[in-house]
Amino acid sequence: MQKPLGKRGVPLQHEREFIDAILDTVGALITVFDAEGRLARFNAACNATTGHDFADFLGTRDWQRLVPPEETARIQAIMARLQSGETHVLHENHWIHRDGSLVLLNWRNTVLRDEAGKVKYVIATGIDITEQRRAENQARQHLEEISRLQRLQTANELATMLAHELNQPLTAIASYAEASRQLLDQASPEQDKLVRNLERISQQSLRAGETIRHMRAFVGRGRIDPLPLDLNAVVRGTCALMVPRAQSRGIEVVIDLATALPPVMGVDVHIEQVLINLMRNAVDAIRDARMKRGSIAVATRVEAGMAKISVHDSGPGIDAEKAARVFDFLSSRKQYGLGVGLRISRSLIEAHGGRLWVEPHTPGGIIHFTLPFAP
Repeated sequence: MQKPLGKRGVPLQHEREFIDAILDTVGALITVFDAEGRLARFNAACNATTGHDFADFLGTRDWQRLVPPEETARIQAIMARLQSGETHVLHENHWIHRDGSLVLLNWRNTVLRDEAGKVKYVIATGIDITEQRRAENQARQHLEEISRLQRLQTANELATMLAHELNQPLTAIASYAEASRQLLDQASPEQDKLVRNLERISQQSLRAGETIRHMRAFVGRGRIDPLPLDLNAVVRGTCALMVPRAQSRGIEVVIDLATALPPVMGVDVHIEQVLINLMRNAVDAIRDARMKRGSIAVATRVEAGMAKISVHDSGPGIDAEKAARVFDFLSSRKQYGLGVGLRISRSLIEAHGGRLWVEPHTPGGIIHFTLPFAP
């Protein structure tokens, strides 16, 4: 019996084998599901990535057993969106490898309709990002550990310096106060000595205050040795560190970088710390507003002879009244932290010769900072 022919005279079986051979050369996972969610087609990458034989799942929904139980409801919801006709759905989820380990996959999904416009197939293309995400998490943890150690070291240095610098004026204040008390115990205290002691107490108090102001100036300046650096590269690297945290909360990170941006003068780790702090605040703002989804856009531009970095989130935003107080000490209403993150970030940027400010805007919070270009 003659085999059925395709449109160009090629037997359908040969045409299918030809297409399968092409799909099997693709490193990404390719799966096709019918309108009821049954597996209709797959490529060799599915077997290689998971250790399972996907031929066992053909014509069934048994492939869903690869999805961890805690992710099943979310995957079913995504399938329902696709089956209802939504196109270009992006998502990430785990599949259970045959050895019991978890494989993290990044999926791009679309649909194929019949002549009547009804969804006939759901086509999903996935990339194994397990190692990439593990490396990102390790890099993020490494950066957080560095930041933690820096904070501990700075706190230790400040405590030691303050204890040393304040010891003398506080000792003098105590001595003059005791001498004054003894004068007051006398039947006829010597007024000149008492006034002189009070003046000395005032002088030592001013000295202690000046010491604290010097410490604050030291913290504001930091110990920086700015060098010419690629700001766009710093932004890309920092955003890559924050993407896992943002995506785990349903928040998309969008980067919009200026082309041909000249090098800026700065310290990369300080700029990273500022940007991470701003992005963490944005994530927290979206989370605290109980938004299921959100976005954070980070952009670089050239403005007024400076490099300008803007962080714009989809949270509730900041009105003019709150924007005027956002840098006040302990102004934060966060459950954790002392509310000094923005103050420290502003000090770091000002130490670079730039400026950091909050743009009053609702909804959606916007914070900018600038950095000088390298000479």
